[in-house]
Amino acid sequence: VVNSIPAMVSVVDSSQSYDFINNCMAWSLGIDPAMAHDQSPVDLLGADTGLRQQNIDDEVFKNGLTPAAFEEKLVDQTGIERHLLTVKTPLKDTAGKVTNVVTTSVDITERKTAEMALEAQRNLLRQVLDLDPGYVLTVDTGGRVRLANQSIADAFGVTPQQLVGRSLSSITP
Repeated sequence: VVNSIPAMVSVVDSSQSYDFINNCMAWSLGIDPAMAHDQSPVDLLGADTGLRQQNIDDEVFKNGLTPAAFEEKLVDQTGIERHLLTVKTPLKDTAGKVTNVVTTSVDITERKTAEMALEAQRNLLRQVLDLDPGYVLTVDTGGRVRLANQSIADAFGVTPQQLVGRSLSSITP
């Protein structure tokens, strides 16, 4: 089952050696899954990424807690940089001792690409609005300013950000 999901899954033991990597992770690294057994994260992921992974795993082994999910980057076997959302989970024995750390990384590259494109569009819109010599001001149904351009901000002697959130009645006579 683990080999059929579109996420990278690995299991390391307390000596920081891989007990298992699934097919998705093996493909990303360009190796046979069996080759990962007894290798360290540094061996498979390189010094920077491997040491970062080992440090996080060490914390999980020490405190037995699942840390917050985090984003990271990995260059796959084709040379493409992938954005990953990674979660590390402790596996415990019946006495409650952490015996392994399971790492699951989901590829969020498409989402990150869309976020960057949206941010670029926002920046372009902001530039267009701020270069417009006319006054641009949007107000929500509660009468609060949601967007203001540089021209109207200049007229009030403030920045556009200082207008956002204020009530329209507080800025007009």
